[in-house]
Amino acid sequence: MTSEAVGAAASQAVAVLPIAAVEQHGPHLPVGTDLTITEGLVSMLAEKVPDDVPVVFLPPVPFGKSDEHGGFAGTVSLSAETMIAVLTDIGGSLAASGIARLVIVSGHGGNSECMGIAARRLRERYGMAVVATNFMRFGLPDGIVPEDEARFGIHGGMIETSLMLHLAPDQVDMTKAADFASAAQTLAQSNAFLGFSGPGALSWMTSDLNETGAVGNAAAATAEVGQRIADWQSGRLARLIVELAAFVPADPLR
Repeated sequence: MTSEAVGAAASQAVAVLPIAAVEQHGPHLPVGTDLTITEGLVSMLAEKVPDDVPVVFLPPVPFGKSDEHGGFAGTVSLSAETMIAVLTDIGGSLAASGIARLVIVSGHGGNSECMGIAARRLRERYGMAVVATNFMRFGLPDGIVPEDEARFGIHGGMIETSLMLHLAPDQVDMTKAADFASAAQTLAQSNAFLGFSGPGALSWMTSDLNETGAVGNAAAATAEVGQRIADWQSGRLARLIVELAAFVPADPLR
């Protein structure tokens, strides 16, 4: 879009800011996995938003807060403070262009806390309506992934490997894919509350879950599963954008 086109659409437009990460994904997936998945799902999303809904798609921010993957070669992480500042500055620039609605969508779960803080700052400072989300918050098609895998296979497991087999199969080495069992599952079986998620969540590094850096049953991945997940999640995010476009944010109290 040209500057003139952005200015003309700004008052009604929804801006979409994809963010990802560059980090290890085990022995079978590349360090750019989150970026590849994010770009692929956003491309599918763009095809599903109705033509009469004005959307400004921003280029993806490739790096994220990935300090939980420290110790593995290829991980490139921003600090939490830097990540929050980057998102806040981008949002402030959009506000200066007259855009009041923003969806920050991440392909990496570790960005969530920073996204939430930045979204609140943009609401406070500029009165923007900001949704900070990630693709996995839109769930999975019923029955496509085993329940335990959906809960514990959070990094380079069946879900992400399937998405990569659909979006970029040449980047996947299935000869190195395995069932990378999560220590979180063992901990959940022996405790009512203490675990790596839930009400008694411990802070963790990825190596706490599995020393390979991957977590989940990558060996069970298929391109068909990836296609169904991608279609499901991109379609629901498209619906969210339509809903946000119709939403009129109130002026916040100051």
